[in-house]
Amino acid sequence: MRHLLLLLAVAPLGACSGGASPTERAEPTFLEVTLVDGETGSAEAPLPFSAELQSRTVRVTALDVNGDPVDFSGDLTLDVRPGRLEMSPWATVTGGTWEGEVLFRNGFGPTRIWFSDLGDKDIESARVPGYATGVSEELWFELPTLAEMNNIDDHETNQLEGEFAELRAADRDLRVIAVGPAGYWVTDMADPPGSYNYLFVYTFSRPDPPVEVGSRITLLTGSTQEYLATTQISFPHYDVGDDPIADVPEPEVIPASRCEDNDWLEGWESAVVTLEDVRVPASFVQGSEDYLDYLEYGQWPVLPSGEDRCTFFVNTSVSVPDYAPQAGAELTSVTGTLSEVWGRWILNPRGAEDLTIGAGGPPPLPGTGPAQPRPRPRPQRDPYP
Repeated sequence: MRHLLLLLAVAPLGACSGGASPTERAEPTFLEVTLVDGETGSAEAPLPFSAELQSRTVRVTALDVNGDPVDFSGDLTLDVRPGRLEMSPWATVTGGTWEGEVLFRNGFGPTRIWFSDLGDKDIESARVPGYATGVSEELWFELPTLAEMNNIDDHETNQLEGEFAELRAADRDLRVIAVGPAGYWVTDMADPPGSYNYLFVYTFSRPDPPVEVGSRITLLTGSTQEYLATTQISFPHYDVGDDPIADVPEPEVIPASRCEDNDWLEGWESAVVTLEDVRVPASFVQGSEDYLDYLEYGQWPVLPSGEDRCTFFVNTSVSVPDYAPQAGAELTSVTGTLSEVWGRWILNPRGAEDLTIGAGGPPPLPGTGPAQPRPRPRPQRDPYP
């Protein structure tokens, strides 16, 4: 059995509760957390990152100010950091000890099981908490890859949402595939294309340190979040390796037959992709819902050839602001980074070269489109959804 005792100074009760004598101390003062069974891994040989349910049996022993067992009964809060607890966050101690199974998932790096005395679950309990805390020894897990972070059934979350996390980069081949005015996109080329191995890194302004397409990212940390159902890292810290600039994959052509396959499309989120033979629907006229969205957000609809049952959207408000989509217009191809906004799939062209009209001609000149070709500033943050 293995255990770790965390000793935290506990203020006299009078310092944190106005109704007790300043010489009294609530018990327990310390919590001893013992790992009864289960693998721990090590820094040199970590366990694999896993979104599957993990189980560890632990024992908690309440100790007094002298480090001796104390006859304590009450509720302790329970958590796993980093990671996600998959059970009740309460452990009820009787007679000074509690032993049970802790269920969690998505631990990464050094992970610990925490217990704290913050008061009983019943808010009407008269017991005064001692604010003791104890943690288990470290459980070592691999850092998650991009694919392991992104691969989840619920498209509006990710395995690490809300965590400030480090992603696995040092022994992978993370390459920049596109650069924008407020961030860049990466893919893990160690995984096959379309396997959830893409991510947008939101830097708020031009990436600094600068990156270019083909640069290798050797360290990537930041706050993981969903922006309108697209996974991203914000407040990033990253290192750009000295590796030679690499060729990155050509944009994947999205088959029209996949237009309603959200699970398949999710595997390409934040990739650079291409739609071929699309047209702006005839219904895209002033006063229509799609046209109003275009005026507000800069996105406009396209229908894959022969597929009237589903719609993609294109956002040119930042990269090609003078482009004026017109109802019925046909485009040989549209290329851009793929994002999801609550079930809508949007391509964000990198520049005018990503819009091919007819037989490879340039986009229409400014002013040749609808009466209001330039959208108003978007209410959400720029530049991409």
